[in-house]
Amino acid sequence: MEKLKLESYRSEINRRLKLLNKPAVKTIKSEDGDVIACVDIYRQPAFDHPALKNHTLQTAVLLTYGYNYIGASGEINVWNPRVEKLPEFTTAQIWLKNGEVNNFESVEAGWTVSSSTNRIVETSSSFSYRVNGPYSALYVTNFFSRYTLQNIVMHGLDFFVYWTVDGYKKTGCFDLTCYGFVQTSTEIALGGAVDPGSSSFQQQYVLPINIFMDPTTTNWWLVFHDIYVGYWPGSLFSLLKHSATSVEWGGQVYSVNVRKTPHTKTAMGSGYDAEELYGLACFIGQPRILDYSKSYKYPTFVGIWKDEYNCYSAVNYKAGNANDEATFFFGGPGQSYRCP
Repeated sequence: MEKLKLESYRSEINRRLKLLNKPAVKTIKSEDGDVIACVDIYRQPAFDHPALKNHTLQTAVLLTYGYNYIGASGEINVWNPRVEKLPEFTTAQIWLKNGEVNNFESVEAGWTVSSSTNRIVETSSSFSYRVNGPYSALYVTNFFSRYTLQNIVMHGLDFFVYWTVDGYKKTGCFDLTCYGFVQTSTEIALGGAVDPGSSSFQQQYVLPINIFMDPTTTNWWLVFHDIYVGYWPGSLFSLLKHSATSVEWGGQVYSVNVRKTPHTKTAMGSGYDAEELYGLACFIGQPRILDYSKSYKYPTFVGIWKDEYNCYSAVNYKAGNANDEATFFFGGPGQSYRCP
């Protein structure tokens, strides 16, 4: 029995290596020294999925209004928080979801602090390293949105995309480490570094991210400023191919040492509590949704949820000016005197 399990494990490893190690047609060396191997666009892992064998690459997008499809955007403040050890990692991101609490479909994008080894572990069928929190998010439910463009400031950490169709149980992965996301941009490297991050009371850098659905193809597009990075094919989904029912902005920490003593020291956001506000705490500015008015706007109804309030915090802060909109701050250091 153990031999069969070992052979099955080796077979799965070899399958994944073949998926990832397709021959490159050229390489690109980025400014931070990374060497990126590029494969033919139709030989990406995305096209290894049975549902995508006859998928046609989409190179143009048609945007129409009046359908129950979602788009969401936000400017994600970029930091370089502490990650205590493997296989832990931390993110700041945007989610679009549809489905039950523990069995949902989602498309996600943002920044992460982790190692490549960390992310490969997360793509396996066993999600023993994932814990449903600690997690701080600004929720919007039952709004239908489309996309907008924001000014881009490319400074920060690893840029990532993610997807799942079963609440992270057995499906989904980061970037191009499995079938799913189809990259169309030759300017943005998924998993590539964007540098530097923000510093306390210094220049604050943001990643403007937009995710929207093309109602003609049901593909979910990721736009980074005016750069169309790529898309998640609608054929991956059963619920999201029609609409999403919630939009979330916030952060997550992935560790086995949550709700335990000692707690993980992996930080969320900047590592400072949300109450420290601008200059210290991580924020997501200008969260936008689009309803039937056909214009992007700050969501009217929002809620804040945090499941380890002694370790990580969140606040939707509005300054004294009545005309100012609230900004969502989140984060924390993890283990501390309040979070032993």
